Amino acid sequence: MPTPTTAAGFIDLESITYTYTSPSLSRVTATSTPTRIFYSFIPAINNPKDSPVFVIFNGGPAGSTTGVLFSFGTGPMTLHVDPSTQDSSPKPNPYNWAKLANLLYIDSRQAGFSYGIAADPTNQSQRSLGYSQDNFNFFGDAADFARVILRVLKSQPALQNNPVVIVGESYGGMRTSMMLPMLLDPVSIGQSTQPYFVDTALSQEIQNHFATVFKNEGNVPLSRARIVRQFGWQILIQPGLDFSDQYAIQNSTACDPSYLSTQRMQAMGIPCPPTTAGQAQAGILTNARIDGTSTPALMTPASFQKLLGGIDPATIAGLNSSTRSGAYRLITDDSSSYPYAPSSWTTTQGILPTYDRYYIEQNNVAYPYFQITSSLTQLIGWYFLQNLLDVHTFITRAALDFIIIPEVIPKSFMAIDATTPVVSSVTIDDTEPAGVDRPGEMIFTYRDVPSFGVAAGTTRTVRFPTYINSAHPVTVYQPAEFFADMSAFLAETLPVTP
Repeated sequence: MPTPTTAAGFIDLESITYTYTSPSLSRVTATSTPTRIFYSFIPAINNPKDSPVFVIFNGGPAGSTTGVLFSFGTGPMTLHVDPSTQDSSPKPNPYNWAKLANLLYIDSRQAGFSYGIAADPTNQSQRSLGYSQDNFNFFGDAADFARVILRVLKSQPALQNNPVVIVGESYGGMRTSMMLPMLLDPVSIGQSTQPYFVDTALSQEIQNHFATVFKNEGNVPLSRARIVRQFGWQILIQPGLDFSDQYAIQNSTACDPSYLSTQRMQAMGIPCPPTTAGQAQAGILTNARIDGTSTPALMTPASFQKLLGGIDPATIAGLNSSTRSGAYRLITDDSSSYPYAPSSWTTTQGILPTYDRYYIEQNNVAYPYFQITSSLTQLIGWYFLQNLLDVHTFITRAALDFIIIPEVIPKSFMAIDATTPVVSSVTIDDTEPAGVDRPGEMIFTYRDVPSFGVAAGTTRTVRFPTYINSAHPVTVYQPAEFFADMSAFLAETLPVTP
């Protein structure tokens, strides 16, 4: 099989009819509209055929991966600002994750470089069909990503059997929690009696994938125990896992003296919760640090080409104006919120219609359709607890994050337990594992849960290292420390191959 090489392009997702659980927990039959999802792929530096595949995405929801995790501290090049010169152009990244794995970055539907497809995009009513809960809900979003992963792996036969590590940031934690049950139990999601999500086409696509992966093992029934040999790892960067409970608890306890964020603010003499001025003083104005750097770089062809590992954006089919037939990004033109591409970009890529855009960092038209309710996000947290029984898990603990306060995570799972008993305790141990630079573990103790097949007293341990100088995007603030801890985690947990 040919050795994997650097690639960037689009995966076309067709219209799909499926059943999902609405924010009110009612069953809804939905039909998505076609979309074209942007991805970029960087092969591992050493032995890519034998290396794991990291599937990397940001959250939002409806946020760009290309603008954050792709651009800061993970790939061969990074947009980190040189403090001595304030240079924000792409520069070599000493903490390149390709030293560990093959890297697959995915932009979500209508975010980053991904865009919608319509038969006649000049027709506003057709564009409007692309913006609804049929396209933007927790289940459909996770299914989009599952399809893209499988189709990229199929396009890279040398990697189709390799271990896959899911890396999600912020809302990406919820997306991961939704996607893993689809991948780990594909037969179930094809059954009409499944209570929360039914997608027969995805069920068959996943089963076809594993028929290829396990083709040399004979006629053995597909099982969760076999599937986790490929999809048995998750690395979650400041994740939302049960958003509603997390935010409710954060709002009532934001400056709890036991939180590292409170202690760090106190040590710096900054009132808690910090105002915008206080965040600036602490150096944690995250949006200013990212948005003002990544979007200009991505809209400069020479800079984007460096980030893409040498691929000329003009050669990416489906990106430039002449090859994006049917493309649209907006229902109505809004140049103040979504500026037109600069001339440095349109000179080589072409000028788009006013309803289209090359790049959107955060799609705030799509975002409201992801209605966050307590009952639905508790269901997603419940999925996380089920996944945790089989999936090796690493969660970051950024001490300066006021978007996701890490110490709230255990409390949010106890809120789930109060509604649906699953775990009897979730505790943080700051002393283990011993002998490492950044110890930290989160220990989950389960109740007797027959539906999970777990007995009371069963425990699972999550690696939970502290990044004392980091705000929400850990790869921006402490890429060296994160890389070291992640390397050690994978060395301990990733000796298995499918």
